[in-house]
Amino acid sequence: MRSLSTRLLTGISRENLGAVLVGLAPFMIGLMAVCLKIAYFNVFLGQAHDNDWGYVFSRRETAWATVGSLGTLLVVCAPLVFFSPAKRLAALLALNLAITLMVLSDILHFRYYGDVISVSALGAAWQIPLVATSVLELMNAHDGILAIDIVVFALFWPYYRGATRRCPPLGRRMQQSLALCFCATGIALVAAIPVRTILTDTGWISLGYFRHFGVRKVGLLNYHLYEATRQIWRQWSKGWEVGRTDRAIVNAHLAASRGRSAAPTMLTGIAQRKNVILVAVESLQSFPLGLQIGGRAVAPNLDALARRSMHYPEFYDQTWEGNTSDGEFTSLQSLHPLPVGAVATTYPTNQYRGLPALLAERGYATISAVDYFGDLWNMRQMKPRIGFQQMLFRGSFERRDVIGPAISDGEFFRQIVPRLEALPRPFLIHLMTSTMHVPYALPNRYRTFGTGEFEGTLLGKYLQAVHYFDTVLGEFLKQLEADGLLDQSVLVVYGDHKAWLGDPADFERLLERYAGFPPRAQGFDYRYWQAARRVTLLIRLPHDQSAGRRSITAGHLDIAPTVLDLLGIHDPNIVMLGRPLTQEGDSFVVFRDGSFVSGNTLCLAGPFGPESQRCRNTATGAELNPMLLQERFETARKQLAVSDLILRGDLISRGPSVHPARR
Repeated sequence: MRSLSTRLLTGISRENLGAVLVGLAPFMIGLMAVCLKIAYFNVFLGQAHDNDWGYVFSRRETAWATVGSLGTLLVVCAPLVFFSPAKRLAALLALNLAITLMVLSDILHFRYYGDVISVSALGAAWQIPLVATSVLELMNAHDGILAIDIVVFALFWPYYRGATRRCPPLGRRMQQSLALCFCATGIALVAAIPVRTILTDTGWISLGYFRHFGVRKVGLLNYHLYEATRQIWRQWSKGWEVGRTDRAIVNAHLAASRGRSAAPTMLTGIAQRKNVILVAVESLQSFPLGLQIGGRAVAPNLDALARRSMHYPEFYDQTWEGNTSDGEFTSLQSLHPLPVGAVATTYPTNQYRGLPALLAERGYATISAVDYFGDLWNMRQMKPRIGFQQMLFRGSFERRDVIGPAISDGEFFRQIVPRLEALPRPFLIHLMTSTMHVPYALPNRYRTFGTGEFEGTLLGKYLQAVHYFDTVLGEFLKQLEADGLLDQSVLVVYGDHKAWLGDPADFERLLERYAGFPPRAQGFDYRYWQAARRVTLLIRLPHDQSAGRRSITAGHLDIAPTVLDLLGIHDPNIVMLGRPLTQEGDSFVVFRDGSFVSGNTLCLAGPFGPESQRCRNTATGAELNPMLLQERFETARKQLAVSDLILRGDLISRGPSVHPARR
């Protein structure tokens, strides 16, 4: 290193000092600006408190994450010293812009999902303009500092380009010395990261879950490069293929699942040949049901419908990165979402056989309706593969009463009713609402519910949006009843995924003051974890049959098997991992990170392996020993693995077992 420093100083002394300053000073300043952005992200991440685990990362860990990214940045920028001054700065500005977008994307993604963005999710980045208002809601004023240097350099660019024409370029020896210095320093900084952290495939740097823990250990750039490299390797290596042993595991698991679901119950076939109306409600959580603020019910029509339906208050969101896309896939195909990315964009050409396909094979007309462009989440390609015969997208509806990117839920229901009346019987229709999408920006004429102390907050806007949806749902139900459709159909109303509610303190205060929750305990409090992840599920049978509150645990994967059982449909070749909620006993609800809920047992997988797992008895509040529940954790992991194998190998078929992987 000393020899390198001597060469560098000797090189500078032999060069024109002005050329060195003009050629390198702006470049070094730009490089520092990029480093500061990465540091900004790491400080943000270091301040983020993981409420589920009660873990705050230390300043030392934050510093290591910055050092790791800085090392990689120096290595990446080393070749730029061989460019001309103008091209060097232009290349750095392009890199600066890319890293700025990456940092901002990770921050916004973390605010919504609690994790940094995955490489797979970037494939859906083109959809951002469609949800621009939601993205803006996630931003705050401090994020604006990420763009200051870009603006300054853009203004400075014409003057700099003129100055470089009057200065001689750096000598070859100088360029080589600088490049070598950048590379040596960068490699030294990256090598300072503990080797065990880089090499491990579970825990800190696991691809599947808790990506931010990997970022905090090896740095933002290093983690994303690692993830991208591994994703490419998996896609192209033979290890990605599903072999004979894997197919045997899938077949055995499906056979056991079919056996458990085949047992008839008192409700099996109770709605035979009835229509099916599925209403997937954007971001409808379960806590608004029964909630009153200022003596007024937030959702009186949903409350009334709950009394007339099979109501599942212990119904959990099983979606992951795909949100609405995942909500549709999990509820109709009854398979898990992917650990990274969305099924709709990762496996859009697979063969599926979901609830719509199974009903279409038995003479049902199957229709999907949503006032979005069909290219959003690849719906135009995915929906026919799930089994929809007819699809209504943007262009199928008159553009009246638009809220955000789509027509209002009230207008959507009003335009759907005459289409329902004209459908051949029996039919299945899947309706996807949109007004309750974050940022819940209702026009003033629809803000009829006073939220008291939450007025002006995002949570307050959410409650107003829930009340608005509740009102138009009530009108929709009255029209169905007047047409005689309500008692000729199975009506399923469910939340497609949990909502983003803004400041967690507002949500905690709402639960404590209006839902009777005790004050939140320090660190992890399972009651608030549950409240944040429960979404609505109401299944109303003709003439209010079997109505009542059902306390069994359930999740999105259980919707399709439940509807099939109510219709009396049992297929020996079904490929679904959920179970009918008509059966006795609790469903085994597995989340994408390996956590699970079953009855009164709640277990969180944890980011650090078995030592960070947490289990509770939700009936008594008692803490359970996770080591005594490792068999259940293994069952959860196996279910996730089977779901992934089915998707990866395109194994859904109509035969008695899954077919071989396609070559």
